[in-house]
Amino acid sequence: MVALPSSGELRGILEARGALVPAGYSSLFGTTNFDWQAQVIDPLTSQPAPNKMQVVDVTAETVVGTYKVHVGTAAVKNSASLSFTPPAAGHSETYKITGIDGSVCQFTFSNDGIKTAADMLNEAITNFNALTSHSGLTAQASTLVPGNIDLTAVKAGNNTFRVQKFDDAPVPNMVSDQTCTGGSNVIITDPGPPPTSTVKLDQGGGVTKQVAITKVDGNQITLDNGLVLNVTAGSGEDVHVNISKREGQIADIRRKLNKLAMVFASELNKKHMEGVSLEAIQNSPNKILEPSGIRFFVDAVAYHANASNLFDPVDMEHMIVNPLLDNSAKVAAARPERDQPSPPRPSVPYEGNSDNSREIAQLKYQKFGSFPQPSTCDDYYRTVSGDLGVSGQQAERMYKNQTMLTDTVMGQRDSVTSVSLDEEMTNMIRFQQAYNAAARMVNAVDEMIDTIINRMGMVGR
Repeated sequence: MVALPSSGELRGILEARGALVPAGYSSLFGTTNFDWQAQVIDPLTSQPAPNKMQVVDVTAETVVGTYKVHVGTAAVKNSASLSFTPPAAGHSETYKITGIDGSVCQFTFSNDGIKTAADMLNEAITNFNALTSHSGLTAQASTLVPGNIDLTAVKAGNNTFRVQKFDDAPVPNMVSDQTCTGGSNVIITDPGPPPTSTVKLDQGGGVTKQVAITKVDGNQITLDNGLVLNVTAGSGEDVHVNISKREGQIADIRRKLNKLAMVFASELNKKHMEGVSLEAIQNSPNKILEPSGIRFFVDAVAYHANASNLFDPVDMEHMIVNPLLDNSAKVAAARPERDQPSPPRPSVPYEGNSDNSREIAQLKYQKFGSFPQPSTCDDYYRTVSGDLGVSGQQAERMYKNQTMLTDTVMGQRDSVTSVSLDEEMTNMIRFQQAYNAAARMVNAVDEMIDTIINRMGMVGR
């Protein structure tokens, strides 16, 4: 960690109030108490570009400056075209899906002899989308091969998913089995010369350095100084990220509270996006509905720049409720699937269903790995509050110790300069007595002169 030297008194004042960390440094005092801010800029227009990159995390080791990111190749999502053939009239088929994270879910649908092929295709697509939260896949009708279903992973990066289809025989037979492996991580390059897989850090004053990338996961990259970025820009694009930090106790508490707000908003958004709204249920009462995909909280800066930018908030200061939810019928209180013993299956949400509301309420008791240590939001808040109380007690003890030390030093200074209050008081009394004696002597001489001049001259007259 790069830190600046400082005197004890200056450090105490600045650390309490929060001092800006200059460019090229990660810290002023070598502590881990800090807060940070970030601004994503498109260098071609010099305008904010929150849709091209988001700052996920900043650590104590992250150096202040401008990070210049060149996207060599954008991340790609794994996708596949699934051949769809509806079951024969009076029969049903079951699709078993092994998702991108290995979780298994399934759905069954039948041909009653009345549904058209297009109806059954749409029903299969809505079933796939109802299980998105389990499989990590979204579905849509293929635009290249009519009658096929295009499945796409919701997360970019290399992954694998599998779709198996079974008939309705007493001992089900596997009709088809398709495994898809694909997708790719984002590739970041510094054009150089020579080209390197690094990010350029401009520390100001013409000083630049290369920062190595230690981890890549889909769109997300982690630098060796702890900076985590989510890259959504296209191939060949450049994006600049200005990172600033303020070090101090108050700044650190703000950062931790901001972390709490962002984790809660992110998790609530995930649940809300998986739910189904009353509006959707009323418009399609007899269909298995796909997740709403609507975020509950969005970033105010991105939204005001463009009303279509409904992204997760980047800090609590700019977190607002999604304006789309001004219409309460769009609130996703229902849920398009229910967790049966195993595996999960889709169900038809109904008006009055509040399964998703209960899921959201349960977030209070859920542990999240996004915190430094897996914990619930309540536990994390109590930890932050406890740390603040301990810091306050420590500050009070330091104040008392400093006051005691100051008094001791002043006493030692007075003793070195040979100043004694007893001696000074004795001298004061002695000098006062001497003054009184001198005053009496002056009075006696004055009386003698008066007697000689005014009285002795009268004799013999």
